[in-house]
Amino acid sequence: MQWLEITVRVNQDNRELVLYRMLELGAGGVQECDPGVFLSLQAQLPEECRPERMPNTECNALIGYWLANEQGRQVVKELQELVGAEQVTVREISDEAWLSTNSIGFAELLVGNRWVIYPEKPAVMSSDRFPIYLRPGQAFGTGLHPTTQLCLELLEEVPVAGKALDAGTGSGILTIALSRLGFTDLVACDIDPIAVEVAKANLAANEVRADVRCADPAVLPEGGFSLIVANILAEVICELAPVFVKLSNPGAGLITSGIVSGKSPQVEMVLCQQGYRIIKKAEKENWVAYWAQLGGEQ
Repeated sequence: MQWLEITVRVNQDNRELVLYRMLELGAGGVQECDPGVFLSLQAQLPEECRPERMPNTECNALIGYWLANEQGRQVVKELQELVGAEQVTVREISDEAWLSTNSIGFAELLVGNRWVIYPEKPAVMSSDRFPIYLRPGQAFGTGLHPTTQLCLELLEEVPVAGKALDAGTGSGILTIALSRLGFTDLVACDIDPIAVEVAKANLAANEVRADVRCADPAVLPEGGFSLIVANILAEVICELAPVFVKLSNPGAGLITSGIVSGKSPQVEMVLCQQGYRIIKKAEKENWVAYWAQLGGEQ
């Protein structure tokens, strides 16, 4: 099967708009390339473990994947109209190339106080951190982006009890983290069927059992969740906030990120309107995450 890899150069002002539009257009997985984040992470590694190459773009860019058919070519036209033809580049790749695209190859990545992320299972592992095996470059949530790191750091503080939902699971990294913490009744969902397959593969590699579905959280038939994690866009968080309430037990927790700092007041207002109490707000590199609890005084 052939794919169109569509790269859209973005800036801080239009990044979220472009990402939201790519998802609306049915992107089969989206990656964000930020050379600044890459260089910062690379500098933290021992010299012998540093990758030999940069990601395949030297500027901030979003990379999405569509089938190489008429619909995919129409997506190219729509994105060109959105940001300008000069900001969009396209190449055709195979299934195998898609799976290996942009694999950075770090030896290990330490996140927060409790996590270590490996691209594959190493011979010697850190004994005092929860390991996550995750090949970079496959779907949302490789551990490299600040929003994923914020979610992992907030998860360190959350009580482990009951049933948990990973809404917009992407690579499955947060589902794996929930399992490592001790959650055993896990549901993960994503609207992207390719991300769902990637998540299933990553969960299997980490020996994690979860109910992984290709679905919008709004159509999940059951609720009763004690914790929901959602590393998605600010607008989508606001749209899904009432859904999260319906899916949750009284007093349930919510960890959510994917929020640029300028959108955080809007998200905080919507969450409070839906009955959430903000327990903690965390920030990193112009991104914001919240740990909130359903019910209680504001």
